[in-house]
Amino acid sequence: MCDVLVLDDEPLIRELLVEVLVEDGFAVRAAATVRAAQQVLRDDTVRLLVADKNLRAGGDGHVLAREAMRLLPGLLVIYISGRWSMLRDLGVTPRERALPKPFTATKLAKLAHELIG
Repeated sequence: MCDVLVLDDEPLIRELLVEVLVEDGFAVRAAATVRAAQQVLRDDTVRLLVADKNLRAGGDGHVLAREAMRLLPGLLVIYISGRWSMLRDLGVTPRERALPKPFTATKLAKLAHELIG
């Protein structure tokens, strides 16, 4: 079982997010692409997806998350993006949150704990 799956195409950001969450006690897996994230979601029990909204390779973390939430009714999601305008209009549900970059490690960990419980 995996507490958190981090999807971000920027290697340094992805590694930092993983490090922050691991240090806060979460079991974490990481993916750089939508395809890799889909594989993790198929192979592992993921409680929380931290997904970059806009991926350079043409992927969209929001689209992936909405598809995954239909298949995995307990999945929680935190969307991250450097473009607040992309997050502001997502229309998130109670299972989702939006967190604009830059954010602090403390803010991410706190939000993850709030969602997971």
